[in-house]
Amino acid sequence: MWFSRGFTDIWGGTVPGGVRDNGGWLTTDEPLPDDQRHWLDLVAALPGSPPPAGSLSHTRLPGGGALLYAVHPAEGRTGPRGEHAYLPDGADGPLPIDLWRSSVGTDGGAVPTERSGSPFASETLVRFAKENASRLAPFLADVRRLFASPAGRQIVLVEDDPETVARWIALACACLPESHARSLTFTTRTAHPHRAPQQIVGIGPDADFDRFDPATVQHRYRVHDGVGGPGSPAATDLWAELAARSWLAGLRPADASDPFDPESSATRLLRLAPLPDDEEGAEKLWRLESLGDEVLHGLVEVLTKIAQTGDSQLLGALTRLCRHLERRHAAAAAPLVRTLARARFSESAPVPNSGGAGGVSHGTDEQEHADALGRGVEGREGAGADEWLRVGGVPGPHHRSPAGQPPPGGRARPEPHRESGPPADPDPLHRRLAGPVGTWAAELKSRLAADTADDALVEAAADRLADALLAPADGERREALALLDRARGSRLPRAVLHTLEIRTRTWQGRTLAVNIGPLLGDWLRDAVDDGTSLPFRLAEAVVRCDRLKGVDLLAALIEERMPGRHVPDAPTLETAWYLVWPDGRPPDEEIPELARVCPPSLIVDTGLDQYFRKWLTDPDRFDETLIDYAREMKRVLLPPRLGTTVELLVRTSALVERSVPLPDAVDTLFDARRRADPTPTLIDGVFRTLADRLAQAPPRALWAQKILHPLATERDPALAEHYRRAELAAKWKRVDFLLDHPQQAAYLFMSWCFATPGSTDAWRRVCGELLTVVLSEAWRRMDGPKRLVVHETFRFEQPGWEHVWRGWLASLPAEAPHPTDDDRPHGGIPPQRGPA
Repeated sequence: MWFSRGFTDIWGGTVPGGVRDNGGWLTTDEPLPDDQRHWLDLVAALPGSPPPAGSLSHTRLPGGGALLYAVHPAEGRTGPRGEHAYLPDGADGPLPIDLWRSSVGTDGGAVPTERSGSPFASETLVRFAKENASRLAPFLADVRRLFASPAGRQIVLVEDDPETVARWIALACACLPESHARSLTFTTRTAHPHRAPQQIVGIGPDADFDRFDPATVQHRYRVHDGVGGPGSPAATDLWAELAARSWLAGLRPADASDPFDPESSATRLLRLAPLPDDEEGAEKLWRLESLGDEVLHGLVEVLTKIAQTGDSQLLGALTRLCRHLERRHAAAAAPLVRTLARARFSESAPVPNSGGAGGVSHGTDEQEHADALGRGVEGREGAGADEWLRVGGVPGPHHRSPAGQPPPGGRARPEPHRESGPPADPDPLHRRLAGPVGTWAAELKSRLAADTADDALVEAAADRLADALLAPADGERREALALLDRARGSRLPRAVLHTLEIRTRTWQGRTLAVNIGPLLGDWLRDAVDDGTSLPFRLAEAVVRCDRLKGVDLLAALIEERMPGRHVPDAPTLETAWYLVWPDGRPPDEEIPELARVCPPSLIVDTGLDQYFRKWLTDPDRFDETLIDYAREMKRVLLPPRLGTTVELLVRTSALVERSVPLPDAVDTLFDARRRADPTPTLIDGVFRTLADRLAQAPPRALWAQKILHPLATERDPALAEHYRRAELAAKWKRVDFLLDHPQQAAYLFMSWCFATPGSTDAWRRVCGELLTVVLSEAWRRMDGPKRLVVHETFRFEQPGWEHVWRGWLASLPAEAPHPTDDDRPHGGIPPQRGPA
């Protein structure tokens, strides 16, 4: 069975369908499971703002399975028709995005898997990719980050129409293995992206979304703006760049065992998209000038691994690419040049020279390869034959030009061996480096101590030691660490560290921490300096701060090693996190302090928010940090109880920020409180925040909008007590305000005297005390004209309350001498006397 369906109109009502054979697919009217139906309200549009016709959303459900929701125009209807389908885990058939513009709720809704001629056929996607070449790699890099981190930042696609969004999503799915493409969640159009739980969110230029807010585009979302906005800063990676180049070459990316393996992408690109011989054609395909330093070094590393395989079908393309690369980035291309030279030398074999006995010659392909490398080397100032022959630090066969002269720009070198004999090996230790570290470690240490190891030998040894340190075999790693410890003070530790930096430059934070964790040793203290990359400086600090543990260690890393004493980005936080907690799980008792050390936006970006969820529902205290985490957790699809708690906290923050009208904030806050069932600490903080905000509200607003009515009927006496505390703390501000605006005293009196049905005794007691302590104090300090204003406010604006007001005045004790200002803040208004 492909998937079960229940068709829900956006105005309510279910249209059941019987079990039927639909072109080979079985469909059924099995509805969305009851325990998952509440998610339909989140995914589907509310009646007041339905998504446009042609929109499609795919949302994973916490209880398993996924929800597909489509909106179509309906004949004979005044509005769009919404349909949903429940996709159980393991469902096959078309990908969710393939159902765009297909009915998911009528006969024929199950479309076939063949997509030729569909809006997402390969030729259509290739054309779309070429039309958006500059935006392609950054978008694909953000898609990869969605899978690298469970809570990767949502992607917001701003386009004029849902069709363009759908094509971007189809392009992403085409780059992913089928399992990833099926799990990708999206909506092609929504008017409220802040409420959308999907990974990719499509919006129009008129959506409720500030596309020009720096915090939004730089920290909260990854925004790709196709309608003229700035969007998020481009952040690409090697896999995305290679996938983009595959599309530009007209190749649809193929599945690989590792979905984000750049090596398989580069191999396929080299094999199926031959590099043009002319420089302009090469630049058009590979666009090396557009690559940043990190991606460029990663590309060279991948190409070097491909060259090490010795695949003769790829050596020619690699050589042409290397020549093109070296013209622009000679230093970066050096490892590839050396590896290509090794590959050429290892495959080169002497064959009888047809021109004479005893001579040697090389095959045509090898000769062409060698000449290509020679031209690249000769272009460098001062390069000669020796440099060309020793590329990569290993000797090669002596090569002369066809005329018997030394290579252009070089000088002749005496033959070190007979023309028909084996090549000379001036440094046998080079060849021994391929063996176990223990077989050559002592000799290398001696050479380093005597300063007889040349740069080529040290570099080759650093490469080999880096292999050993990153290898899974503990024996090799221990031998490598032992050698580095014995070679402390020599050039070797820094050379190894530099090699490790290059190799791990494109790794994710967690992977990097796990792999450099075993490398933590005393040698890092000698090798690390201010020029070392941040991850390795963090690793060195972990060794040095061995007395610190847990959150104290993480705080020390941030304080000592991170720029500006704050975490710069998510990968850095992830690296530090796993250096401190190798298993990734901090103790629960450290979470409250950890929340105050780590930026909440980066915690969500790295997917580490899972460790903070229990703390959010049962915090140690209610403060701004808790609110900040709740705001960021809105970007994550949460289980119901945690989701309502986060909603409660976010709505509480709206009171502090005054971002919504006070009556709306109070109503939604009480609604969220009922659904969240918060812990005592949480609800106490919510009540305290609400009370502080109400104590600052103008009395006219309190009365006209009936804002205090929910407080009057609240059965928890803590809320009334918090309001009492807040008003008494702000007593003199209230008094001064009433002296400046005496008509407001009438509205404050009515707000505190009004008894709505169900008012609690606690509320009545609080209001009685506030009338006596606050309002009566203001009345005593008013002069005659101000008191007259209060009387006239009742007489002309609220005549029904005038007798109540006069009754309260009569209940006041006879005016005694005015109280002193001992309890009044310095600078208050002096007491005023006046007739009643």
